[in-house]
Amino acid sequence: MWDKLELIAERISGQGAGRIGMILGVLIGIAVLVFGFWKTVFVLLCGGIGLYLGTRVESGEDLVERTLSAVHRRVPERFR
Repeated sequence: MWDKLELIAERISGQGAGRIGMILGVLIGIAVLVFGFWKTVFVLLCGGIGLYLGTRVESGEDLVERTLSAVHRRVPERFR
């Protein structure tokens, strides 16, 4: 199944970025009409966060260590 989707994406992308933008615009427009604006924004936000985290994990970055060090820097000494 994923092979077919990749093939379709390659064919679409080979025909120009304008078509990809149009397809995404139509899909987002349909989602807004069907589900509402805020639900669509929420789903897109979750997808963006998932994409960001996924690329970080694939690059080999240790997200747990990075998160803990960020929290450690921001928490006052008396709460540690």
